[in-house]
Amino acid sequence: MSKSGPIPNDRKSKRILAFAILTGVGLSCGAIELGVLGAADASTAVTFGGRIIGVTFLFSSLLALAAVFAMFAYSSGSRGPSYSGAIILAGVAIIGFMNLGLLVLQIEGGDYTPYLWAWISLASWSCWTLFMLHRRGVWRRIPQPKKFAVGVLLSGVLAVANFAYTQIYKPYAQSSKLELTTTFGRASITPDGKSVSLPLYMHMANKGEVSLYIAGSLYQVTARKAHASKARTTKDWLRDIDESQLDLRRDVNVEGYDLIQSGPVVSPGEWYDPGDSFTTTKIIEVPLGSAYDVLVAKSDAIILRKDKVTLSGDYQYSKRNSWGGDYGHSADAPGWIDLGRKSEFIEYQAPITQNSAILKLIRGSKNLTVWWILDQPTRESEFGPYVDGVIASINDEYREPSASEFQLTTERYGLAIFTSGTVQESFGMVKKSVTG
Repeated sequence: MSKSGPIPNDRKSKRILAFAILTGVGLSCGAIELGVLGAADASTAVTFGGRIIGVTFLFSSLLALAAVFAMFAYSSGSRGPSYSGAIILAGVAIIGFMNLGLLVLQIEGGDYTPYLWAWISLASWSCWTLFMLHRRGVWRRIPQPKKFAVGVLLSGVLAVANFAYTQIYKPYAQSSKLELTTTFGRASITPDGKSVSLPLYMHMANKGEVSLYIAGSLYQVTARKAHASKARTTKDWLRDIDESQLDLRRDVNVEGYDLIQSGPVVSPGEWYDPGDSFTTTKIIEVPLGSAYDVLVAKSDAIILRKDKVTLSGDYQYSKRNSWGGDYGHSADAPGWIDLGRKSEFIEYQAPITQNSAILKLIRGSKNLTVWWILDQPTRESEFGPYVDGVIASINDEYREPSASEFQLTTERYGLAIFTSGTVQESFGMVKKSVTG
């Protein structure tokens, strides 16, 4: 008895149908992925370059969607229109290039997110599908296939390169610069005649090319206690160096420093556009009878680039103290922040949002945390309080970052500390100017 003839054709038809379904599902997933990312960036990206990237992803999504319909036309008995194969190849290739680029960017960044598996799956699916299309001779139905392949390759490379340029290189190349100055003003005597009143002027200006958040700021004024000493020797200088006193003095022996006044320069979370500036004045009062010889002042600010991230509006209201209702110590700062001294502190913490839907998926959720450490000056250090901050994954804020992680944070988000430098004023001259 002879076997039935149509069976091989049925099997072939089933294989073609299965391949068409798998390809259609992959193209549909890729179209949805690229469409969602493109729509988000095209409508909400902060920078113009980010919106261009969004439009590019939307165009790629439409191409992948067209390839879905072309796939089913191609898999029909007539193999569809002559251009169906070209549309399918272009759709599969662009999904592959896009996801391979996202995979490379995520691996380079070092952050794990669940979307990593989406990039891997779609990139792998694209490679398999291109191989199967090649076996089925799709290239033979495309006029000038070599030129077509070069065109698709260049389109994918340009799309990935454009994203890397606009979202990574260009923000890195644009400078961020905060000008911060601190100066003493003209002294006067208080109405009761017991203290010197000395204005402290602080000026802050955004001299860079991008808008900046002020994540934290601090000014402080300290007073030096010292007494005249006989000519000090080289051994005395070596002892000073061991105690981090690098100004070597012949006739003065420094006893230490007292904190006179300290506080924020501006409210945390404020931002300044390029060219914006801010000036504030603090009045410093020191009793006339104080045994100080020098007043010392400086200010610091932690900045964050607004073109790279958006800081939650809740940040300035997120203050958390290290002390409880009875003013007893109830929380510790990270050991790498206060060096294990268990100092009192004020903490601000809030989420940051990447200014690109693509980067949100690649880098995951992050928090900005800033600490104002309420230290006192020592004999070795003329300043006490200080501010420090970190951007880290949620629940990972207290882990000490490595040097490379600090560098990466600066490059990605522009997190940096600017200082005004130190200004000094002779307290003897200040008293003389008000008492004559």
